[in-house]
Amino acid sequence: MTFLNPAFLYGLGAALLPVLIHLLNRQRAVTVPFSNVALLRQLQQDRMRRVKLRQIVLLILRTLILLLVVLAFARPALRGIAPGGAHVRTAAVLLLDQSYGMGYRTPTGLLFDRARSRAGEALGLFSGDDRVRLVPFSDRPILSGAGDPSGLKERLAGVEVTHRTPRVVEALKAAGQRLAASGEVYREVYLFTHLARFGWEGVADSLALFEGATVYVVPERPGRLENIAVTRLSAFNQLVAPGSPVAFEVEVMNAGEVPEVEVPVRFSFGGRRVEQTVIGLQAGERKRLLFHATSEVSGSADGVVEAGDDPLPADNVRHVVVDVPGRIEVLLVGETAEDIYYVERAFAASEGLVSVRSVTRDRLVETDVARSDLTILCDVARLSPGQVTALRERVRRGGGVLIFLGEKVEVASYNQRLLPDLLPLKLTTLRGTPGKTSAYRGLGAVERDHSLFRDLLPERFDAPRFYASYDVEGQDTLRVVARYGDGGAALCEGRLGAGRVLLFTSGVDLRWTDLPLRGIFVPLLHRMAQYAVAHTPMFEATLVGQIAERPVAGDGGTAEVVSPDGSSRTVRTGVSGESDVYRIGPLETPGIWRVRAGGREVDRFACAVDAARGADLAALEADRLGRIFGRARLRVVGPNESLKKVVAEMRYGRELWRPFLALALALMAAEMLLGRSSARKEAPRGGDREGLTSAQEKLQIVSER
Repeated sequence: MTFLNPAFLYGLGAALLPVLIHLLNRQRAVTVPFSNVALLRQLQQDRMRRVKLRQIVLLILRTLILLLVVLAFARPALRGIAPGGAHVRTAAVLLLDQSYGMGYRTPTGLLFDRARSRAGEALGLFSGDDRVRLVPFSDRPILSGAGDPSGLKERLAGVEVTHRTPRVVEALKAAGQRLAASGEVYREVYLFTHLARFGWEGVADSLALFEGATVYVVPERPGRLENIAVTRLSAFNQLVAPGSPVAFEVEVMNAGEVPEVEVPVRFSFGGRRVEQTVIGLQAGERKRLLFHATSEVSGSADGVVEAGDDPLPADNVRHVVVDVPGRIEVLLVGETAEDIYYVERAFAASEGLVSVRSVTRDRLVETDVARSDLTILCDVARLSPGQVTALRERVRRGGGVLIFLGEKVEVASYNQRLLPDLLPLKLTTLRGTPGKTSAYRGLGAVERDHSLFRDLLPERFDAPRFYASYDVEGQDTLRVVARYGDGGAALCEGRLGAGRVLLFTSGVDLRWTDLPLRGIFVPLLHRMAQYAVAHTPMFEATLVGQIAERPVAGDGGTAEVVSPDGSSRTVRTGVSGESDVYRIGPLETPGIWRVRAGGREVDRFACAVDAARGADLAALEADRLGRIFGRARLRVVGPNESLKKVVAEMRYGRELWRPFLALALALMAAEMLLGRSSARKEAPRGGDREGLTSAQEKLQIVSER
C-alpha cells in the first residue's frame, strides 16, 4: 500500500485525542466507610459493568473514526508503479485502428469516432514532459515523431477511417521499438481497435518488446455484429469479344452473428441492371453465384455487384472492369510467303474480328511492330537487334507475340538474342525428323480450364501429331499450358510488362505437324490471338493498398489518373522489373479508376476493399490477448469504464479513500446511536428510585433494631 497524500499521515496523532480526553476527565472515587451500604452495592454492580463496557466501545469507535478520516485524506492506494503517487516522465504510444471495419455504424456513431474520442481522452492524461506518439494504423502503421499532447490532439482530429484492412503485428512492432528507443522506465501503450481476430495473424505470444510496460486495450465493439460482404467478383480466364456472353463469379459472405439472413444480390453490367436474386446465408456461410452479361461493343465495360444493406457498407459493393477488345491487328512474319500460309488462311475466317498484314522478315520494320496488337513469327530464322528491341517494347506496352518454330530457326540466335528478351528459356534438342511421319509425339496433359482450351477440347478428339519439335530449358519458370505425351513442353506462356508471349515448340509446316489439318486449328489460333492481347488473364479488382500497374498508352510520358471520388493526379512512366508501365497507388478508394492521356480516356480499372480479410469482425479471444501481452501489465478497458480512472489505478494503484471514508461515516453513525442509548440508560428511572427508597427504609428499620 502507498499513500498519494502522505503529508496527511501526520494527522494520525489526532486519534489519541479521545484517549487523552477520557483520561483527563476520569474522576477518582473517594471511599467512605459506611456499614449499611452493602445492599446498595449489590443493586448497582451490574449497571456499572455495562456502563464501563459502553465507554470502552465508544472510545474505540471515536479513535477509529479519527484514524479512518485521516487515512482517507492521505489517499491510500494499492499496486501502483509511480513512486509516492507522483506523476513521472512517461513514454507512451497511442495506436489508433483506422481499418475499414472501424467504419461500422452503431446507434452512437461509427466505431472509429468512439475510438478517436477515447484516444483524445488518453492524450489528456499526459503532461508536457511526457514523450507521446500517435500512430494510426491499418495494414501498416503511419509513423511520426514524438509530440506535445496538445499538438497531437490537432493531429488526432484529422485522422479518418480508411478502406484498408487491419494488420496489428506491424503496429505493435513499431510501438515496441519506439518505446525501447525512448529509454524511459515508465512505458505505456494504448490500443484503440475493434479487436477483430483476423487482424492479429502473425502476432507472437509474450511479446518481449512490451516487457515491463503497461498496455491498455480499449476495444470498440458493436452490440450485435451484422455484416454481409461481397468477397469476390471476377470474370476469370475468359476470352471476351463483342456479342459474346461473359460469366461472372460472385462470392457473398455472412460475416455477422445473425443466424440466418435473406440477402438480395444485384448485378449490373455496362450501367444497366442484368440480374437480381435473393439468397439465404447462415452465420459465417459463403455462397458463390454465377451471373452472365454481354457487351455488344468493344471497349471497357464496368460490372458491379451489390449485396444487402448493413452497418458496414464498405464491403457491400464490388466492381470489376472487363476489357472487350475490338478488331485485333495481327502482323504475320515469315521468311517466305509459304511459311505463313496456314496461319493466314485460318484468320481469313475471322469475320472481321482480326485484321491481318503479312511481311517477310527482311522487310520487317519497327513501325510494323509498333502498330500491331499481335506479331506472329512463323519459322523466322533470326531477328536483328532493332527488330528484337521493337518487339520487346511492343510487348511491354500491352502487345502480344506468338512464336512458331521450324526448320529455318537458328537456335543460337534465338537463345542469345530473341528469347532472353522475351522468355526466360532456351531451345535445346530437336526431337523427331521433319517429314518423317512414322514417328511423332502426341498431346498429353492440357490445362482444360485455361482460356485457350476451355470448352474447346472434348474428352475425346482427333489429336494432332507432332513429327518434329524442340525441347526447352527453363520451363519451370514459365507456365506450360500444354505438354506432349512424354511430358515435354508443347505450349509455353510468359508475361512481359503488360503483354504476353506464347511459344509453340513445333511449327505450322505439314512436315512438322498435322495440326493445320485438324479441326481445332482455326479456333485455337483465334483464341491465341485474343488471349495474347488481353490485358489480364483474370478480370478482377485491384485491392485497396496495392499498387496498380497499367499499360502505357500511346507514346507514354505522363497521364492523369482520376480516382472514384473525383480527385486526380499525374503519373509518369515508371519501371517495374523490365517493363514500362504506369505505377498507380497505393490505391486508397474502392470503385472505378480512370486513366486519361492526350485528352481522352485510355484505360480504366477497378479497386475493391479486401473483404476476404476485413469483413469478419469476430473478436479476438481473451486468453489469446493475455498470451500476447504476457510480459506486460495488461488492462482491457470496458466501454463504460473511465479511462482516466483506469489509468490512475494502474499508475498510482487503486485508491481506497472512498471505502475508508465510508467506514468512518458508518462508525460515526454507530457511535451516535450508542451514545444516545447510553444517555437514556444512565438517567434515573422511576423503578430505580423506588428500589432506592425501599432499600433506605429497610436500612432504617435495621438501624432502629
